[in-house]
Amino acid sequence: MPMPHFPDGFILRKFFCFGESRGHLHLIKVYCPCTVFNVHEMLRDYSGWFVKYHVDLREVVTAYPEMAVSNCYSTELYNYRYSILCVVREENDEDSYMVLHVPRKAVCYNFNDKTFKELRDFSPAIVCSRTKFHNVLEF
Repeated sequence: MPMPHFPDGFILRKFFCFGESRGHLHLIKVYCPCTVFNVHEMLRDYSGWFVKYHVDLREVVTAYPEMAVSNCYSTELYNYRYSILCVVREENDEDSYMVLHVPRKAVCYNFNDKTFKELRDFSPAIVCSRTKFHNVLEF
């Protein structure tokens, strides 16, 4: 079966995440740099894509300002540092979410209520021994 056509104008955008969860294929497109984007889902008959979720990460940037990096090479004020690790469809679609990596942290973003929570902090912890300091990453 041939691959369905991408949504209009898709070629002008950057692919950001492509994956499957609970039998649903997702495709995320992002204008760089951007904190607002859509998550597309493949139609059941594989004939095309539709917008499943609308994402607005501005509140996440407010909570994690290290995501915003000053941009002196563009008309945009900031570039945003984050990676989309996965989209997770739950049995109850209202509980579906995506996992983001922001600098030194993993964050869960709920599609339905636009809330987010920190899943893990990967910042080095300082552990003191009798003779010297050690950097330790906790996993």
